[in-house]
Order: sequence, then C-alpha cells, then structure tokens
Amino acid sequence: MSKYLCIDDGPDEGTQVDCDEVFQELLKDCVGKNRLSLIILPVTLEWKKVVPDSSSSRSALGQFSSSTSGSSASSSSSQPNSPGYVPPLQSFGNPSSCLTERWSPLPMRDISLALDPVLKLLGEPSNKQPRNIFKLKQDAIKTAFKSITQHILLSVKYYRRCVAVHYAKSIFNFQVGLYKPIFAQSVNREVIGDGFDDFVLKVYNAISYGNSVDYGCVGYNPPSPVGETPEAQEDKRRPLLELAEDNSAEVNKLLRLTYASQRSEIIACKPLKKISTDFFPRWPHFKVAINLLQHAKVLMGKDILAIFSEQLNQKGKENFNVMEAIAAVEGTCNQTAKVKRADPARNF
Repeated sequence: MSKYLCIDDGPDEGTQVDCDEVFQELLKDCVGKNRLSLIILPVTLEWKKVVPDSSSSRSALGQFSSSTSGSSASSSSSQPNSPGYVPPLQSFGNPSSCLTERWSPLPMRDISLALDPVLKLLGEPSNKQPRNIFKLKQDAIKTAFKSITQHILLSVKYYRRCVAVHYAKSIFNFQVGLYKPIFAQSVNREVIGDGFDDFVLKVYNAISYGNSVDYGCVGYNPPSPVGETPEAQEDKRRPLLELAEDNSAEVNKLLRLTYASQRSEIIACKPLKKISTDFFPRWPHFKVAINLLQHAKVLMGKDILAIFSEQLNQKGKENFNVMEAIAAVEGTCNQTAKVKRADPARNF
C-alpha cells in the first residue's frame, strides 16, 4: 500500500514531507534543537491530531537522533543504558524557521475566485459550454500560476523544485481534487494527462529564473580572464570576422576565449530584439548552430544538445502515441461523416 510522511507535532504538524530535499532540510535544521516527530500514513488516511492518553500513544516514524556516524531513528523501547542507544536530537529547531516561513499556506481564496467560474462551465454539457472554454481554462490556470509564483517569490523565498511540487499539490489536492478538471489536458475531448507535471515545471522555471539576475545560469555574466583587458578581448574577436562561418578549431578556440565579451554584449542588448542588429553582425559565427550550442553549454553548465536528445528519446514515443490517437480519432470522424452523407437517415 502507498504511504506518505507527515510532521506529527509542533507548529507545522500535518505538513506532508513529499520529497527528499525537504527531508534533508528538516534533518539539517533539527541538529541541536527540539525534537522532530514524523509519522507514516497510508494514502487512504488523512493526518489528524491525536491527543494521547495514558493507555495509548501515536506510532511515529521515530525521533531523529545524532551520532558521529550520522542520523538514526530511536524506538520507544531504546533505553539510555541499552546497547546502541543514541540520545535524541533536541529539535528540528524552531520548525517555523524551516516550514512556517517557507511553506506558508497559499491564498486559496484568490485562486478559487479565478477557478470556480471555469469549473462551473466545465460541469455543463459540452454543447452548452462556451466556444472559448479552452481560453477560459488557460486564463484560470495562468491566474493560479501567478498566485503560486508570487507567493513563493515574495513570502516563501525558497526556490527548490520541491517547493513548486508542494504548492502545485495544494491546488490539485484542494477539496479532494476539485480543480483537477481545469488542469486536465485533452485532445478532441479525450483526456491524455492531468497537467500536473507541466504546471510544476512552469512554476519551478518561474521561481528558479525569477529570483536572481542570472536566471539560473552558471555563466551569465562572467568577468574577463585574469589579466585581460577589454581591448585584448576585442583583439581576439576581430580575427573571427576573417574566418569562415563554421566550427573549425581556430573558430572554436577564439569563441571560447571571448566568451566573457559575448555575454556582456548580449546582456547589453535591451530590448532583446537588438541582438539581431547589434550582436550578430559582430559575432557572425553564432549563425552556426553548433557554435550557439557551445555557448549555451557554458552558459547553462549543461550539454543542451545531449539533454535534448535524451528527452527526445524518452518523450518521442509518448508524443507519437498522442499523434497516433489524434489520427485515429480524425479517421473515425471522417469515416462517420462519409457514411452519414451516404445515409442521412442513419442514427449514430
């Protein structure tokens, strides 16, 4: 049976610990402070506060404790004088320093005001729904997205993916999945996905790239190499104009040595459309795809082409299945239309 993990006491009792990153943060913050109690529950049960009496007690995952070898769980049967006893940690600290500030509740009232009208329309028969129902759904999702990202950026101020997952679940699981029909993805009225992963990705991208000037890049605006002046960088750029627009060894070397100048010029292109008039004439080798990908690799600290190829292999089959399903539905509709034209009196 599937299970989930919750904080079992303190100001944040009942908060679900839904990814390893949150769990590790809890462990770090509990060193040398109050005790952290966790409980494992089946997914079919909701956490509820239980007031223990003398004859019963709550079964929790354990009280985390510290030793030179790391953290371990101590059971209620472990006694101070028993072999292997490890003293319990004195807290997760002030849990509010980790969870209350970072995981404060969403302003669901504002989100509900945007989602409720669309949910009501989706409850109508398809022939009574407005023609722009898809746009209304997207507008409602956009409002929810903005509410979550603003809440995280302004109130939570913690930008890991687990935060995006946590708040997306807050909407998807609100009142036992009340708003899930709005986020559901469909083709020809056939549901092909719940939209959760896409929504999480949008939120995560927004909080990752919206909380600092470098937009999550590792080489956004690096300084010039040590001991090198802007004039020296320019001296390396000029020979590029005399070389063919390819990816030869010499071109690759000069582009690598002038990366700092490239970044400073790209950042200076405001609005961004000035790249076509101000940047590309000075750096024509960026018209070659491989050179642009090499630049992106340094900028992001990732091999963009390798990631794209890997994702294409993983998602290609799924996309093919979706397109195949669309073709099958359209083929059925066309065949039905032909039969109906041939025999208008026939019922379908």
